Amino acid sequence: LARKKSSISVMFKQLYRDELVEKNITDGFDPIRLPKSGEKEIKALEDDEVMIMLDAVSTGAGLTKKEHQ
Repeated sequence: LARKKSSISVMFKQLYRDELVEKNITDGFDPIRLPKSGEKEIKALEDDEVMIMLDAVSTGAGLTKKEHQ
C-alpha cells in the first residue's frame, strides 16, 4: 500500500507543478501504517538438517556446477 500511495503522491505533485490540478490532494495524506502481525516465531533447523547442510558444503553434494565455483 505504501508504494501505491507514493506513486499517487508523485503523480499529483507533478500534476500540481504542471498546473494541471489546482491543489495537490495528497499533501494531507496520513502515512499508511500496516498492522504488525505480532511476534514471529523463531524457526530453527533440526540437528539432522544442520548436518545435511554442513555435509553439502564440505562435499559439494547436491550443488550445481555454478554453485561449486
